[in-house]
Amino acid sequence: KLSLRAKLGIGSRIWVMLENRAIEMDKFDSKDISILLWAFAKAGQKAPALFDHFENLIISRIDGFNAQGISNILWAYATVGHRSPDLFDAAAGEAIKKFDSYNSQDISNIVWSYATVGLYPYDLFYAAAEEAIKKLDTFKAREISIMLWSCATAGHPFPKLLDAATREAMKRFNKFNSQGISNIVWSHATIGHRSPELFDAAAREAIKQLDTFKPQEIANTVWSYAKVGHPSQELFNAAAREAIQKLDTFKPQEISSMLWAYASAGHFFSPELFDAAGGEAMKKLDSFKPQEISNMLWAYATVGYASPELFDAAAGEAIKQFDTFKSQEISNTLWSYATLSHRSSELFDAAAGE
Repeated sequence: KLSLRAKLGIGSRIWVMLENRAIEMDKFDSKDISILLWAFAKAGQKAPALFDHFENLIISRIDGFNAQGISNILWAYATVGHRSPDLFDAAAGEAIKKFDSYNSQDISNIVWSYATVGLYPYDLFYAAAEEAIKKLDTFKAREISIMLWSCATAGHPFPKLLDAATREAMKRFNKFNSQGISNIVWSHATIGHRSPELFDAAAREAIKQLDTFKPQEIANTVWSYAKVGHPSQELFNAAAREAIQKLDTFKPQEISSMLWAYASAGHFFSPELFDAAGGEAMKKLDSFKPQEISNMLWAYATVGYASPELFDAAAGEAIKQFDTFKSQEISNTLWSYATLSHRSSELFDAAAGE
């Protein structure tokens, strides 16, 4: 039996040639297919023709794939952003039958794959959650955070899983990296699952690691604490200092979300952060979406912090986009200008026409 490398052509290093070669061949068995697709995804090669080519073949042979094979295939399709509802539907039914044979990485990769492509079959997530609860002591910190992030993204709360994962995470918070900490608190906040002990422990660990946090992780973390109403002044102060140093790398959504969090938390207001964020936002205003404009302005108005230059610039951008603003976004925007007594007749005239 030829090895996978032999079937593809020994020594070939050009991915497009590999893609074309693979499409031409019909000798791949189930294991070969899963390894091939995993390799392309791992190498960052989207290869749409290749993934299209194997879709129907995988569906027709789905009962021949073992646990790791299914996990690898789903992960590969999700990683390259190749959304295939038919394949994911077929794989869900097969995965549910085999969950007792899946290890922690397989389980977390599967739910991550479905959440990433925006497919949320309840039966699959439920079966994965039940199996995860039995095996949580074998899950790595990263796998716990991925599991919770996936269920929260899918809108499947599973309180039993959250409680069990919280207990497991509390035993080894020092094993969670910046993404893991951010994901676990974001998951609890998104689902609305309060866990004061977990948030206290996460805050202590986050403060130690803040210099490694990426902008999205900083924004998501403070958003999570504000969302559940969990106070942590030390965390918010440290996060503000770290964010100021990295603001030039923040995307509009991250600036808006972070400011919303500080305004919602109220007593953790940081003038230095709002000054720096306002200056950065002005450079990127044409990339702000309506909700991001509205939330940012709401944050300044809520803490009572005037920023005339930002509000003048934001008015011009809002006027350009008013036809895409939702009613609440229009209301919040106008409320913000009125609250800070910042006059903008052009903005109010434009709003009156909507």
